[in-house]
Amino acid sequence: MGAPSGWYPDPWRASPSRWWDGIQWTAHVRESAGALPGWYVDPWQQSPVRWWDGATWTGFVAPAESVHREPAPTFPFAGGLWGVAGIAASVVVSQVLSAVLADHFRISPAVWIAAFYLPVYGGIAATCVLISRRFGSGNLVADYGWRVRGTDVWRGLLVWLVGAIAAALANTPWLHDDTAQRIERTLRHGYQHLGPVALLEFAVIAIVVAPLLEEMAFRGLFLRAFSDRVGVAWAVVIQAVLFGLYHFTPGLGHANQPGVVVRAAMGAVFGMFAARWRRLGPSTIGHVIFNAFFVISLIAAT
Repeated sequence: MGAPSGWYPDPWRASPSRWWDGIQWTAHVRESAGALPGWYVDPWQQSPVRWWDGATWTGFVAPAESVHREPAPTFPFAGGLWGVAGIAASVVVSQVLSAVLADHFRISPAVWIAAFYLPVYGGIAATCVLISRRFGSGNLVADYGWRVRGTDVWRGLLVWLVGAIAAALANTPWLHDDTAQRIERTLRHGYQHLGPVALLEFAVIAIVVAPLLEEMAFRGLFLRAFSDRVGVAWAVVIQAVLFGLYHFTPGLGHANQPGVVVRAAMGAVFGMFAARWRRLGPSTIGHVIFNAFFVISLIAAT
C-alpha cells in the first residue's frame, strides 16, 4: 500500500475505520460517529498535537512529527479497579472453598484441584468479560489485545528466556534459605504424588488455562487500565506486583516471599513485552513454556 500508519476506511467493511501500521492492516477497529481517532492540533495549545480517541481528547500529546504513531493502547482506569476487586474475590472464594472441602470432606485430589482452580479461573474469565462489556467494546481482542500471530512463537521464546533470567536473579537471595528450600520441596512433593487423573487435570490447567486467562487479566486488563492513569512504565510495575501478590498462599506466611518476588519479576518481563508488541501472544506463549517446564519437571520426578 505504501501509506503511512494511520486510521483508514476498513477495506473489509467490518467497521468504519481500521488501523494500518505502515505494513499491514491490524485488528484495531473504531466505531466513530464524528471525527476518526487520530492526532489533531491540541485545542488547549499545550502541545503541537493531542490524541482524539473518537469520543474525547486524551492525555496523549506529541510533537508534530509523531502524527503517524498510534499511542499505547489503554483501557478505562475504573475497569482496572473493578478487575482487582473481582479477581481478589475469586482468589478468596477459591481459598475458602478448597480449605473447607479438604478439612471436612474426604475428596479425591482431582476434585480438590477442580474446587481450587475453578473459582479462580472462572472468576478471572467472568471478571474480564463483564468489565470489557461495561467499560470497553465487549471485544476481548480490541480491549485487551488478546490475540496471537504466527511470529509470536519466536517472540514467546524470547519472553521465556528473558523471564527465566529475571526469575533466577530474583530468586538469588533465597538460594541458601533452608526454610524456603524445604517448603519448595514439600510443595513439589505434594504435586508429584497426585494420581494420573489429577496430574493430567493440573497439567491442562497450568499449561493451557492459566496462561490464557492470567495474561488476559494482568497483561491485558491491568496493564492497559493502569496505563490510562499512570503511563505504561508504571503500569508494567503495578501489574507485576499484583501478579506476584496473586500467587500469595496464606498458609505459608513469610515463606511466600521468594514465590511472590519471583513471579513479580516474571510478570514485569511479561508486561514489558506485552507493552512492546501491544498484544498478548508473545507473553502468553512465554507463560505456556514456563508452566510446561514446571509440569514436565514434576512428571519426570515421579
